[in-house]
Amino acid sequence: MNWRAPASSLSLVILAILVISNAHAVGITNPPSQRDFVFNPGEAFNINIGVGGAERIGVYLYTRNPAHPETLGTPEDDNVLSYVRINDPAPNTSDRTVTVQFALPQILKPGDYAVDFYATELAEIEGTVTATASTKIRFTIHVLSEEKRIEILGFSVPPIPEGMNANASITIVSRTKQNLNNVLTEVRLYRNDTVVATARSKSIALLSAQTATLNVTLDTENIRGGDYPANGTVYFDEFANDTWTETLKIGTLHVDVSDATRQFVYNTTNKFNFIVSNRWNRELQEVYATVSIGSQGKKSASLNIPAFGQTSYELYFDRDETLLPGTVTANVTVFFKDYDPPTKTYVQKQESFLLPVDIIVPLVPQKKWWEGETLVYVLAGGLLLLLLAIIILILILIFRRPKQEAPRQAAPPAATPREQRAPPKAQ
Repeated sequence: MNWRAPASSLSLVILAILVISNAHAVGITNPPSQRDFVFNPGEAFNINIGVGGAERIGVYLYTRNPAHPETLGTPEDDNVLSYVRINDPAPNTSDRTVTVQFALPQILKPGDYAVDFYATELAEIEGTVTATASTKIRFTIHVLSEEKRIEILGFSVPPIPEGMNANASITIVSRTKQNLNNVLTEVRLYRNDTVVATARSKSIALLSAQTATLNVTLDTENIRGGDYPANGTVYFDEFANDTWTETLKIGTLHVDVSDATRQFVYNTTNKFNFIVSNRWNRELQEVYATVSIGSQGKKSASLNIPAFGQTSYELYFDRDETLLPGTVTANVTVFFKDYDPPTKTYVQKQESFLLPVDIIVPLVPQKKWWEGETLVYVLAGGLLLLLLAIIILILILIFRRPKQEAPRQAAPPAATPREQRAPPKAQ
């Protein structure tokens, strides 16, 4: 096939390849460390931002509505971008420093105002400027409320081994102009929608706009390993805020084998798949398994399994006529290394599992006469019969052909008159 692209199309393709290959290049080279601000009436401040990584970069601002639209803007203006602008000394160039300037008014309604700063790579395609890649950072202005209000910034319940108590922490920040006198949290642990452990933190005082972390210890020494939903409530004076739900993982120092192959085909090479799960809250080192089925034994590769993670293994077993149809046992032994704090070394440990494997004989389906090899046999037989019929027909035609009569002998010619009168010769 003779295919030619027009020159203009080829140029666009090359440009697109260059754009795609450099799409990740545009970036903010000097991001500011502070991006959250508490509103102070009439405050003005500048933030320098470095941009670069592309030939042409444009910058611009965008704002989103807060969670409560009625708190947007001022009594006179509902657009916070009226108080934010960019000072860009060299527009559309690369490797430069721009300044985001905030000149805030005397009054802003309570709420959170997010202002996004974008640095965008610009490409000129057929006379038009197109944005091809961009990156952003977000600035948030928090306008404190006259009413008591807090915001939950984080909730953490790290995994623990079985037999230990769990620690939970909730980070909060005050979003009110008032000082809070009595702030605490309650964390609850659940199993099947039933509370199995609960604990409260100490009460603290929280100043206006101040951030704090509340810690609790849950009694989980007698709780078996597994995953347990946990959530909490932060109480501040006469108010309360609920947290989102996290999962506490309680581990035990053992492994599980799950999702193993349950069926082999008789007298055939078979693949044995199985998954090893780490039930411990630390990574297990050099985990491998030996699997014995009948007279054969195989060893898997050695892998590391992360805390509460899992990995899959694959082994092949040769055909074996001694494994008769029925159910046999796969003996799986998992070996792993665990860190021993007293000796500060890794020690070898192992666990064994017995898994049933069914040896089956697959049923050979009866094919229809028009399917597969049967059709070949039918056609071959038909051709043979046709050939035999042709041979018989030829033989019949040969034997039924009429015989030809023998040619008659010609009479001797009659004697001439002279020959008739001539006397006989003397002897």
